[in-house]
Amino acid sequence: MGNLQNGKKVKKFLIRDYLFFVVFGAALIFSFALVVPFASFFKQANQKSVSRIATDAENGIRAEADHLIRQSRELDEAGVFDRFLANKDSAGLISLGTEEVRRRGVGGILVADETGQVLSRTRAISQRGDFVFHSTFWGREALEKGESYGIEKGVTHPIIIFGAKKLEREGKLFGMIVSVQIPDDDYIKTFAKKYLPEGTKAAFFSKEKGLTGSNFETPEEKRLLEIYFSPGSDFNEKDGAQMKATLNGEGYYARNIVFESGYDGSFGNMILFIPHSHAREAAILAFLVVLVFVLAGLVAIRLDKHSHNTVFLILLILAGCAAIFPFSYFFTKTAYDREHISLSKSPYLIYNSTIAIDPDSATINLDFEHIVSVDIITGGESINAVDAVVKYDPLLARVEEIRTTNSFCDPGLFVEREIDNKKGEVRVVCGLPTPGFNELKGTAFELALQPLKPGRLSLWFGEETAVLANDGLGTNVLRNSAGASYLISEGGRGGMADASRVLVFSPSHPNSTRWYNNRAPFFTWIGADSYKYNYVFDQSPDTEPTGEILRTETTAFFEAKEDGTYYFHLLSKGEDEKSEVSRYPVKIDSTPPEAPLIKASAESVAVGEVLRFEFSSKDESSGLQATFYVKLRDDGVFFPTGPQLFIAFPEKGEQSITVRVFDRANNHSESRKVIKVK
Repeated sequence: MGNLQNGKKVKKFLIRDYLFFVVFGAALIFSFALVVPFASFFKQANQKSVSRIATDAENGIRAEADHLIRQSRELDEAGVFDRFLANKDSAGLISLGTEEVRRRGVGGILVADETGQVLSRTRAISQRGDFVFHSTFWGREALEKGESYGIEKGVTHPIIIFGAKKLEREGKLFGMIVSVQIPDDDYIKTFAKKYLPEGTKAAFFSKEKGLTGSNFETPEEKRLLEIYFSPGSDFNEKDGAQMKATLNGEGYYARNIVFESGYDGSFGNMILFIPHSHAREAAILAFLVVLVFVLAGLVAIRLDKHSHNTVFLILLILAGCAAIFPFSYFFTKTAYDREHISLSKSPYLIYNSTIAIDPDSATINLDFEHIVSVDIITGGESINAVDAVVKYDPLLARVEEIRTTNSFCDPGLFVEREIDNKKGEVRVVCGLPTPGFNELKGTAFELALQPLKPGRLSLWFGEETAVLANDGLGTNVLRNSAGASYLISEGGRGGMADASRVLVFSPSHPNSTRWYNNRAPFFTWIGADSYKYNYVFDQSPDTEPTGEILRTETTAFFEAKEDGTYYFHLLSKGEDEKSEVSRYPVKIDSTPPEAPLIKASAESVAVGEVLRFEFSSKDESSGLQATFYVKLRDDGVFFPTGPQLFIAFPEKGEQSITVRVFDRANNHSESRKVIKVK
């Protein structure tokens, strides 16, 4: 009988223990299972926070533009510039404008006359004479609607936030005032303090010029931005694109905001880098999971009704906590780490430098010398030599001087400085010692141009132009070169005597030396009020429009049917029946290059084995840029490299490599290859 009772007690004890451990085990499993929903909750919360900050940034740009248009309105209402503007006094306008810039806290002020010709700029004093009513979207919109404000492509700066106000006096057009902010490093720091949470970084990118400014502090961080978010980057092109990135060990949510131009689509973007500590987030998530487990354990103890030793139960809960916390932390952190893209210094040589003439388009006065700079945008690599050949039409302009005062080259290492005004060619070879030049942008040299007669002057780089890396081998890392196109004018619209003084502009295709992938060119022109016009758009350089059908409008849109060089021929005729034909060439290439061919030294390799890749492609119209772009994971970003690449894959499995190539009109194509890693 006693044995039977003891057996019942043992059975009851085992059942109670079994139920206790089932409840306790269920609490443990439930706690582990909470990792996924908690992580999902954090992701949703982070996404809402990122979206809110992006909205704040966009609202901040609108608020800045609103402030700028108010400043321009106040300047108009007060007639601040009227006296100097009436007298076309550029010096007086610059002096007074500089004073107003300081007083109003704006980045710069532009003043143009009734023809839209710029008389003064406070941020680029030497750059004046261009016709912003006809060469910019914001100038034309202000002319037609009375004012224009927002963010757009500038003339002397690739991106501007602006407020443009048309001036009228006694019912007649009198001029225009534009208040601007330039998104450079200093301005972006101020912008971030006003509109973004503490610690948030912002970087502005131009589609043509790359990084224009940011509030990142170190040159290394800025170089990484230039490498991974170079012009043509997928991420830069997509409005609202988002990624998790690690930059110099700091975690960020990167959110992209694309800027759209009124004429030719996107011209730039702003990327927000919102701090995100995945280690801290993983620790918080692990703590919450442990807390749930402890609460579940206390419930289990309550149900146990003190049938077990309290010390034993506490030790059991502590053991569960010791297992759950590191598991939750490392599971979550590993998952987060896999989602983050590391923006670190590339172990490979970067082929990302560009050479360009600044400004790339402008209206210059026949009576004055004009200074242009030859600039290098390194894109991330250190360089130590430049060999530049600049060509031009010697009948339209003469190069008076090569200036090196502002050059990043060593003054004692200018090997060649040659001007040949008969041939129309300048050659400059210069260098600097190790560690070379590794800033984002610098001036190699400047040219003093003297226009000789009205016309359209083009400057372009010779094929022998090179930018050499500071790698001990003299590797040419030049990705692309961009020339310039200038309209040489005898002055403003006043005093025009015949149709030969008609000035033609293309806001959509402002640089006649460049290839564009926009097949819809837009032209505008100015001439005397009595003039009438006819025009033709074709691929012949010598077409003569007839004078049978004449129009009074001063704008024209076209659609190119195929790629190639086109010419806009404008016939203008005055009341005296005298006529003249003006021509404006545009280069159009909207066809992507051939998909790159990827050759690999092996299709199957061992982990860590070095693999050699070779890339090639062709383009029939504008030609290829020298750089290829490579992505080593499907959710990664492209980085620039040359036609050869040596890499080793650190993990087993099927590893992909995606290669992209651009032509000179920024069309691109890509190919993908899979490598088996054993």
